[in-house]
Amino acid sequence: MNILYIDDDLEDLEIFQDALACINPHIVLNTAKDGLEGLKILDELTVRPDLIFVDINMPRMNGKQFLIQLRKTLGLRTIPVIIYSTSSHKEEMDSFKKLGARKFVIKPSNFENLKRLLRNIIETELRHAQVPPGD
Repeated sequence: MNILYIDDDLEDLEIFQDALACINPHIVLNTAKDGLEGLKILDELTVRPDLIFVDINMPRMNGKQFLIQLRKTLGLRTIPVIIYSTSSHKEEMDSFKKLGARKFVIKPSNFENLKRLLRNIIETELRHAQVPPGD
């Protein structure tokens, strides 16, 4: 599995990376510090990510701007995007779902909860990817 994680908080990036390594050391993780860098990485990758996790509040290009641009880009618009933020505002959650985000999850407060959350999301996405179209 290949994952792109976009967040300007270096500590959150490291914790996310550590949690993924605990879940499955074979997961390939690419990271970006904002939406512009995320789009650049997507353009350069030879293997498209299976999932994108993106924070909301970042400099240059925030999570909403990134999602809007991603959904306009042929070849990238079908990649599942998980909004991964500290925000818990219902209106914000709803707006991201309308823009095409697969899920909106609140960053867990501890490492064990993060591992549990990531394991559940990854297992769900793997099952979803294995369902033939039309089923």
